[in-house]
Amino acid sequence: MRKSIQEYKKSGVMCLAPWMSAHTFPNGDVFPCCVWDCDHPIGNINDKPLPEIWNDEPLKDIRKKMLNDEEVEGCKRCYTIDMTTGYSLRNKIAKDYPVAWDEILDTKEDGEVDDMKLRLWDFRLSNFCNLRCRSCGPDLSSSWFKDSNALYPKRQLDKALITVNDKVSFMDMIKDQYQYVEEIYFAGGEPLSTPEHFQILEELIRVGNTDIRLRYSTNFTNLTFKGKHISEYWKHFSHLEVLVSLDGVGPKGEYIRKGLNYDSLIVNLKWLNDSNIRLVAAGFVITYGVMNYLDLFDIVLDFIDRDLIDLYYRQDSATRGAIFSPIYGPDYYDCRFLPDKFKVKYKERLDGFYDELIEKGMDKDMAKFLVSELQKVYNNSLTESFSKQVMNNFVSTTRKLDQIRKEKFQDLYPEFIFPLDFITNDKLWISK
Repeated sequence: MRKSIQEYKKSGVMCLAPWMSAHTFPNGDVFPCCVWDCDHPIGNINDKPLPEIWNDEPLKDIRKKMLNDEEVEGCKRCYTIDMTTGYSLRNKIAKDYPVAWDEILDTKEDGEVDDMKLRLWDFRLSNFCNLRCRSCGPDLSSSWFKDSNALYPKRQLDKALITVNDKVSFMDMIKDQYQYVEEIYFAGGEPLSTPEHFQILEELIRVGNTDIRLRYSTNFTNLTFKGKHISEYWKHFSHLEVLVSLDGVGPKGEYIRKGLNYDSLIVNLKWLNDSNIRLVAAGFVITYGVMNYLDLFDIVLDFIDRDLIDLYYRQDSATRGAIFSPIYGPDYYDCRFLPDKFKVKYKERLDGFYDELIEKGMDKDMAKFLVSELQKVYNNSLTESFSKQVMNNFVSTTRKLDQIRKEKFQDLYPEFIFPLDFITNDKLWISK
């Protein structure tokens, strides 16, 4: 017997994403959301059009399981986050889209729904990107092409650029969805350099759907497309959230994100702060992992010193802050597998960081917010234990990529110890 909406809302497995969201990769792979297990797509637009995937067996099976209060294998990341912080994407969608709750009751017994109504778009339209971030790869960065072929000689790629329109017209598949969309999340590749991103903005402007939520995760290194500044597009929209993806400052930031010019990025960020663009939210999404786990506090302080993070909540406009997003793959960049010594040092800094922020002149509300975000990082890092194998993979991969890029990890990270025989136990690996 079908449960009530209130019962579904209390369920620990129910998620609205399979009823109103789609996440795509440049290669055509389709997922219910961006935290779904990326090794197991529910379809590919090069094999079937998106409307057919919407009621194909994989997605219908997901809906059936959720309606029967059964756990879904691909949703494990949200389950894990819910156990530690409660701030999973599953919970965010449930809060942001109350209207979608009514629609799950109309689902057929086999999981089929009458119409595809995509309210939340998370389309990775192209892998084009000007940066080669350490934790990324050729699937989401075209600049990784040569490095990938050098790093993995047995897995040679035949081309650098991949887009959703390579084999089929993805734009035709979504042309009747502009009437339903309420939120679009643009991420990498680099959306501000992707033609399809601008096609979508132009269509939204043409049909007059400019009150939707436009959200960005962008490296923010390039603000023009075909000679037209991004402000010429953004000025039409009333709800903009711009999160600049950055994992480090100065030389460390440029090491992690190969191709980044940190000083040039600061110039672009200053423009954003001084512009008349109507921002609902602005700030940084800091992807954290092995290389910057212990640096997160100093990154925040650097942003404060540069007036890129607010010292107080502003009531009349967007508050500039920072949120933290974990690296779950490759696993050798996942900070959860670090030795306990790292986690102890992190906790020691965390315990005193509120006072550091107050000394910077930050108000209590803003300081509490940032500390709570950093607490989530710590809580997440405790969900796995030290792994000798995983960390040895980090050492090996880092050394190989350093050779390819003519860089040296330990010039920037002298606190790390790389024994010649790699890691023997969790007491090694950190010098102080």
